[in-house]
Amino acid sequence: MSRLPPELEREIFLLAAIADPIRAPRLLLVAQRVKIWLEPIIYRSVVVRANHYTRDTPITVDIAFVSWSIPAFTFDDLREILTRKPSLSSTVRNVLVFEGHPDDVGWLFRTCTEISEMMYLSRAVTYHHLFQLAPGSLRRLRGNIHCLFGNNVHGHMHLHSSLVNLTHLEIQDNAGASPLSDILLSVLCLPAITHISLWVLKAERMAAQIAPHAQTIVDALAPTGPLHVFALVQSFNRLGEIAVDHGFTLPDALKSHYRFVLWPGDIHDATTNWRNGARMEGDFWDHLDRCVDFQWRSYYWRAKKREEEEDLNSASDV
Repeated sequence: MSRLPPELEREIFLLAAIADPIRAPRLLLVAQRVKIWLEPIIYRSVVVRANHYTRDTPITVDIAFVSWSIPAFTFDDLREILTRKPSLSSTVRNVLVFEGHPDDVGWLFRTCTEISEMMYLSRAVTYHHLFQLAPGSLRRLRGNIHCLFGNNVHGHMHLHSSLVNLTHLEIQDNAGASPLSDILLSVLCLPAITHISLWVLKAERMAAQIAPHAQTIVDALAPTGPLHVFALVQSFNRLGEIAVDHGFTLPDALKSHYRFVLWPGDIHDATTNWRNGARMEGDFWDHLDRCVDFQWRSYYWRAKKREEEEDLNSASDV
Protein backbone atom coordinates (compact mmCIF):
# COMPACT_ATOMS: atom_id res chain seq x y z
CA MET A 1 0.00 0.00 0.00
CA SER A 2 1.39 3.38 -1.04
CA ARG A 3 2.29 5.96 1.59
CA LEU A 4 2.23 8.79 -0.92
CA PRO A 5 -0.74 11.13 -1.27
CA PRO A 6 -3.02 9.83 -4.08
CA GLU A 7 -2.55 13.02 -6.13
CA LEU A 8 1.24 12.69 -6.05
CA GLU A 9 1.13 8.96 -6.78
CA ARG A 10 -1.13 9.56 -9.75
CA GLU A 11 1.18 12.27 -11.09
CA ILE A 12 4.20 9.97 -10.83
CA PHE A 13 2.51 7.19 -12.79
CA LEU A 14 1.22 9.61 -15.44
CA LEU A 15 4.70 11.06 -15.95
CA ALA A 16 6.18 7.55 -16.14
CA ALA A 17 3.65 6.50 -18.80
CA ILE A 18 4.26 9.61 -20.88
CA ALA A 19 8.05 9.37 -20.59
CA ASP A 20 8.20 5.71 -21.64
CA PRO A 21 5.15 4.80 -23.76
CA ILE A 22 6.75 1.49 -24.80
CA ARG A 23 6.64 0.11 -21.26
CA ALA A 24 3.59 2.06 -20.13
CA PRO A 25 1.12 -0.83 -20.70
CA ARG A 26 2.93 -2.85 -18.02
CA LEU A 27 1.94 -0.27 -15.44
CA LEU A 28 -1.70 -1.26 -15.85
CA LEU A 29 -0.88 -4.39 -13.84
CA VAL A 30 0.28 -2.47 -10.76
CA ALA A 31 -3.15 -1.85 -9.25
CA GLN A 32 -6.73 -1.13 -10.22
CA ARG A 33 -6.39 2.56 -9.36
CA VAL A 34 -3.30 2.84 -11.59
CA LYS A 35 -5.17 1.17 -14.43
CA ILE A 36 -7.96 3.75 -14.12
CA TRP A 37 -5.43 6.58 -14.17
CA LEU A 38 -3.43 5.34 -17.16
CA GLU A 39 -6.02 3.87 -19.51
CA PRO A 40 -6.81 7.29 -21.04
CA ILE A 41 -3.14 7.62 -21.95
CA ILE A 42 -2.67 4.02 -23.12
CA TYR A 43 -5.72 4.23 -25.38
CA ARG A 44 -4.75 7.53 -27.00
CA SER A 45 -3.22 5.51 -29.87
CA VAL A 46 -4.79 2.28 -31.11
CA VAL A 47 -4.55 -0.11 -34.04
CA VAL A 48 -7.88 -1.38 -35.39
CA ARG A 49 -8.24 -4.22 -37.87
CA ALA A 50 -10.88 -6.35 -39.51
CA ASN A 51 -12.80 -8.81 -37.33
CA HIS A 52 -11.93 -11.75 -39.56
CA TYR A 53 -9.25 -12.30 -42.18
CA THR A 54 -9.87 -14.58 -45.13
CA ARG A 55 -7.61 -15.91 -47.84
CA ASP A 56 -8.74 -13.04 -50.04
CA THR A 57 -7.80 -10.38 -47.50
CA PRO A 58 -4.47 -8.79 -48.42
CA ILE A 59 -2.13 -8.54 -45.42
CA THR A 60 0.63 -6.15 -46.47
CA VAL A 61 2.12 -5.39 -43.05
CA ASP A 62 3.07 -7.22 -39.90
CA ILE A 63 0.34 -6.08 -37.50
CA ALA A 64 2.12 -7.53 -34.46
CA PHE A 65 5.24 -5.53 -35.31
CA VAL A 66 3.40 -2.28 -35.90
CA SER A 67 1.26 -2.57 -32.77
CA TRP A 68 4.12 -3.53 -30.46
CA SER A 69 3.50 -1.53 -27.24
CA ILE A 70 0.36 0.00 -28.80
CA PRO A 71 -3.09 -1.53 -28.13
CA ALA A 72 -4.39 -3.47 -31.15
CA PHE A 73 -7.99 -4.62 -31.48
CA THR A 74 -10.46 -6.03 -33.91
CA PHE A 75 -13.46 -3.76 -34.41
CA ASP A 76 -15.61 -6.12 -32.33
CA ASP A 77 -13.11 -6.14 -29.45
CA LEU A 78 -12.85 -2.35 -29.44
CA ARG A 79 -16.64 -2.04 -29.58
CA GLU A 80 -16.94 -4.30 -26.53
CA ILE A 81 -14.36 -2.29 -24.57
CA LEU A 82 -15.91 1.07 -25.36
CA THR A 83 -19.36 -0.26 -24.52
CA ARG A 84 -18.12 -1.21 -21.05
CA LYS A 85 -16.03 1.95 -20.67
CA PRO A 86 -17.65 4.66 -22.80
CA SER A 87 -15.43 7.38 -21.30
CA LEU A 88 -12.45 5.91 -23.17
CA SER A 89 -14.00 6.74 -26.54
CA SER A 90 -13.18 10.41 -26.02
CA THR A 91 -9.52 9.62 -25.24
CA VAL A 92 -8.76 7.93 -28.59
CA ARG A 93 -6.74 10.43 -30.60
CA ASN A 94 -4.48 8.50 -32.97
CA VAL A 95 -5.75 5.55 -35.03
CA LEU A 96 -4.25 3.15 -37.55
CA VAL A 97 -7.08 1.46 -39.47
CA PHE A 98 -6.38 -1.76 -41.33
CA GLU A 99 -8.93 -3.62 -43.42
CA GLY A 100 -12.46 -3.33 -42.08
CA HIS A 101 -16.08 -3.35 -43.16
CA PRO A 102 -17.52 0.09 -44.01
CA ASP A 103 -20.09 -0.28 -41.20
CA ASP A 104 -17.30 -0.91 -38.69
CA VAL A 105 -15.34 2.10 -39.89
CA GLY A 106 -18.48 4.23 -39.69
CA TRP A 107 -19.05 3.06 -36.11
CA LEU A 108 -15.46 4.00 -35.21
CA PHE A 109 -15.87 7.56 -36.46
CA ARG A 110 -19.25 7.97 -34.77
CA THR A 111 -17.92 6.68 -31.45
CA CYS A 112 -14.40 8.12 -31.30
CA THR A 113 -15.26 11.60 -32.51
CA GLU A 114 -12.11 13.26 -31.14
CA ILE A 115 -9.64 11.49 -33.44
CA SER A 116 -6.95 13.99 -34.38
CA GLU A 117 -4.52 11.77 -36.31
CA MET A 118 -5.23 8.79 -38.53
CA MET A 119 -3.60 6.46 -41.00
CA TYR A 120 -6.28 4.80 -43.09
CA LEU A 121 -5.00 1.66 -44.86
CA SER A 122 -8.37 0.00 -45.33
CA ARG A 123 -9.84 -0.36 -48.80
CA ALA A 124 -13.34 -0.06 -47.36
CA VAL A 125 -15.16 2.74 -49.14
CA THR A 126 -16.63 4.92 -46.41
CA TYR A 127 -17.67 8.10 -48.19
CA HIS A 128 -18.79 10.83 -45.79
CA HIS A 129 -18.26 8.75 -42.62
CA LEU A 130 -15.17 10.83 -41.86
CA PHE A 131 -17.36 13.89 -41.47
CA GLN A 132 -18.95 12.38 -38.37
CA LEU A 133 -15.85 13.36 -36.41
CA ALA A 134 -16.08 16.40 -34.17
CA PRO A 135 -15.64 19.67 -36.10
CA GLY A 136 -11.99 20.63 -36.31
CA SER A 137 -10.71 17.52 -34.54
CA LEU A 138 -8.69 15.99 -37.38
CA ARG A 139 -5.16 17.39 -37.71
CA ARG A 140 -3.18 14.72 -39.57
CA LEU A 141 -4.42 12.23 -42.16
CA ARG A 142 -2.54 9.64 -44.21
CA GLY A 143 -3.33 6.65 -46.38
CA ASN A 144 -6.09 5.71 -48.82
CA ILE A 145 -8.00 8.94 -48.63
CA HIS A 146 -9.69 8.08 -51.93
CA CYS A 147 -11.79 5.63 -49.91
CA LEU A 148 -12.74 8.33 -47.40
CA PHE A 149 -13.76 11.04 -49.85
CA GLY A 150 -16.17 10.53 -52.71
CA ASN A 151 -15.28 12.05 -56.06
CA ASN A 152 -17.90 14.73 -55.51
CA VAL A 153 -16.26 15.77 -52.24
CA HIS A 154 -12.89 16.87 -53.65
CA GLY A 155 -14.22 20.13 -55.05
CA HIS A 156 -15.47 21.40 -51.70
CA MET A 157 -13.24 19.68 -49.12
CA HIS A 158 -12.49 23.06 -47.55
CA LEU A 159 -16.15 23.42 -46.55
CA HIS A 160 -16.25 20.31 -44.35
CA SER A 161 -16.02 21.09 -40.64
CA SER A 162 -13.93 18.00 -39.82
CA LEU A 163 -11.12 19.24 -42.10
CA VAL A 164 -10.90 22.90 -41.09
CA ASN A 165 -7.88 22.25 -38.83
CA LEU A 166 -6.20 19.60 -41.00
CA THR A 167 -2.51 20.55 -41.27
CA HIS A 168 -0.78 17.36 -42.50
CA LEU A 169 -2.05 15.20 -45.36
CA GLU A 170 -0.43 12.30 -47.17
CA ILE A 171 -2.17 10.89 -50.23
CA GLN A 172 -1.31 7.37 -51.30
CA ASP A 173 -1.78 7.21 -55.04
CA ASN A 174 -4.35 4.82 -56.46
CA ALA A 175 -4.33 4.48 -60.23
CA GLY A 176 -8.04 3.67 -60.27
CA ALA A 177 -9.05 6.67 -58.18
CA SER A 178 -9.70 10.29 -59.00
CA PRO A 179 -6.97 12.23 -60.84
CA LEU A 180 -4.21 13.34 -58.52
CA SER A 181 -4.43 16.85 -59.92
CA ASP A 182 -8.09 17.19 -58.86
CA ILE A 183 -7.33 16.06 -55.32
CA LEU A 184 -4.19 18.19 -55.04
CA LEU A 185 -5.89 21.41 -56.13
CA SER A 186 -8.69 20.77 -53.64
CA VAL A 187 -6.24 20.05 -50.82
CA LEU A 188 -4.43 23.33 -51.45
CA CYS A 189 -7.69 25.11 -50.59
CA LEU A 190 -7.86 23.64 -47.07
CA PRO A 191 -7.62 26.56 -44.63
CA ALA A 192 -5.00 25.14 -42.24
CA ILE A 193 -2.92 22.87 -44.50
CA THR A 194 0.87 23.17 -44.05
CA HIS A 195 2.29 19.75 -45.03
CA ILE A 196 1.38 17.70 -48.12
CA SER A 197 2.93 14.42 -49.21
CA LEU A 198 2.04 12.42 -52.33
CA TRP A 199 2.98 8.76 -52.39
CA VAL A 200 3.20 8.33 -56.16
CA LEU A 201 2.68 4.85 -57.56
CA LYS A 202 3.87 5.49 -61.10
CA ALA A 203 6.17 8.18 -62.40
CA GLU A 204 4.21 8.58 -65.63
CA ARG A 205 1.11 9.38 -63.57
CA MET A 206 3.08 12.03 -61.70
CA ALA A 207 4.34 13.46 -65.00
CA ALA A 208 0.88 13.68 -66.52
CA GLN A 209 -1.01 15.07 -63.53
CA ILE A 210 1.43 16.84 -61.20
CA ALA A 211 3.91 18.48 -63.58
CA PRO A 212 1.29 20.78 -65.20
CA HIS A 213 0.51 22.21 -61.74
CA ALA A 214 4.12 22.66 -60.65
CA GLN A 215 3.86 26.46 -60.60
CA THR A 216 0.67 26.29 -58.53
CA ILE A 217 2.54 24.14 -56.01
CA VAL A 218 5.50 26.55 -55.98
CA ASP A 219 3.16 29.49 -55.36
CA ALA A 220 1.59 27.59 -52.44
CA LEU A 221 4.97 27.07 -50.75
CA ALA A 222 6.10 29.53 -48.07
CA PRO A 223 6.85 32.40 -48.03
CA THR A 224 4.34 33.12 -50.82
CA GLY A 225 1.87 30.44 -49.63
CA PRO A 226 0.86 28.45 -46.56
CA LEU A 227 2.79 25.22 -47.24
CA HIS A 228 5.84 24.44 -45.13
CA VAL A 229 6.55 21.16 -46.95
CA PHE A 230 5.53 19.53 -50.20
CA ALA A 231 6.91 16.01 -50.65
CA LEU A 232 6.78 13.40 -53.38
CA VAL A 233 7.43 9.84 -52.23
CA GLN A 234 8.66 7.57 -55.01
CA SER A 235 7.11 4.17 -54.48
CA PHE A 236 7.38 0.62 -55.82
CA ASN A 237 4.92 -0.65 -58.37
CA ARG A 238 3.32 -4.07 -58.14
CA LEU A 239 6.12 -5.79 -60.05
CA GLY A 240 8.65 -4.65 -57.48
CA GLU A 241 10.34 -2.18 -59.82
CA ILE A 242 11.13 1.31 -58.62
CA ALA A 243 8.85 3.90 -60.22
CA VAL A 244 11.34 6.62 -61.07
CA ASP A 245 12.01 9.02 -63.92
CA HIS A 246 10.80 7.19 -67.08
CA GLY A 247 11.97 10.20 -69.00
CA PHE A 248 10.22 12.63 -66.65
CA THR A 249 12.05 15.44 -64.88
CA LEU A 250 10.63 17.80 -62.31
CA PRO A 251 10.31 21.46 -63.31
CA ASP A 252 13.28 23.47 -62.03
CA ALA A 253 11.09 25.93 -60.14
CA LEU A 254 9.76 23.10 -57.98
CA LYS A 255 12.88 20.93 -57.85
CA SER A 256 15.08 23.78 -56.64
CA HIS A 257 12.67 25.04 -53.95
CA TYR A 258 14.02 24.34 -50.48
CA ARG A 259 10.56 23.39 -49.20
CA PHE A 260 10.20 20.60 -51.76
CA VAL A 261 11.39 17.11 -50.77
CA LEU A 262 11.75 14.11 -53.08
CA TRP A 263 11.68 11.12 -50.71
CA PRO A 264 12.89 7.63 -51.77
CA GLY A 265 10.10 5.10 -51.32
CA ASP A 266 12.39 2.29 -50.24
CA ILE A 267 13.21 4.05 -46.96
CA HIS A 268 9.66 5.18 -46.28
CA ASP A 269 7.81 2.57 -44.20
CA ALA A 270 4.46 4.26 -43.57
CA THR A 271 3.23 1.97 -40.81
CA THR A 272 6.49 2.02 -38.88
CA ASN A 273 6.53 5.81 -39.12
CA TRP A 274 2.99 5.89 -37.73
CA ARG A 275 4.06 3.70 -34.82
CA ASN A 276 7.08 5.89 -34.09
CA GLY A 277 4.90 8.97 -34.09
CA ALA A 278 2.35 7.33 -31.80
CA ARG A 279 5.19 6.55 -29.39
CA MET A 280 6.49 10.12 -29.73
CA GLU A 281 9.75 8.94 -31.29
CA GLY A 282 9.57 11.10 -34.40
CA ASP A 283 7.65 10.20 -37.55
CA PHE A 284 7.70 10.88 -41.28
CA TRP A 285 6.60 14.49 -40.86
CA ASP A 286 9.45 15.15 -38.44
CA HIS A 287 11.89 13.76 -41.00
CA LEU A 288 10.48 16.05 -43.68
CA ASP A 289 10.76 19.10 -41.42
CA ARG A 290 14.41 18.27 -40.75
CA CYS A 291 15.04 17.90 -44.50
CA VAL A 292 13.50 21.31 -45.17
CA ASP A 293 15.52 22.85 -42.36
CA PHE A 294 18.73 21.40 -43.82
CA GLN A 295 17.82 22.54 -47.34
CA TRP A 296 17.00 26.02 -46.06
CA ARG A 297 20.40 26.35 -44.39
CA SER A 298 22.09 25.11 -47.55
CA TYR A 299 20.00 27.51 -49.64
CA TYR A 300 20.82 30.41 -47.29
CA TRP A 301 24.56 29.83 -47.33
CA ARG A 302 24.65 29.39 -51.11
CA ALA A 303 22.80 32.69 -51.49
CA LYS A 304 25.15 34.36 -49.02
CA LYS A 305 28.18 33.02 -50.86
CA ARG A 306 26.84 34.31 -54.19
CA GLU A 307 26.27 37.71 -52.62
CA GLU A 308 29.85 37.83 -51.30
CA GLU A 309 31.22 36.82 -54.70
CA GLU A 310 29.19 39.54 -56.38
CA ASP A 311 30.53 42.10 -53.89
CA LEU A 312 34.08 40.97 -54.60
CA ASN A 313 33.53 41.19 -58.35
CA SER A 314 32.05 44.66 -57.98
CA ALA A 315 35.03 45.78 -55.89
CA SER A 316 37.55 44.40 -58.39
CA ASP A 317 35.78 46.17 -61.25
CA VAL A 318 36.17 49.47 -59.39
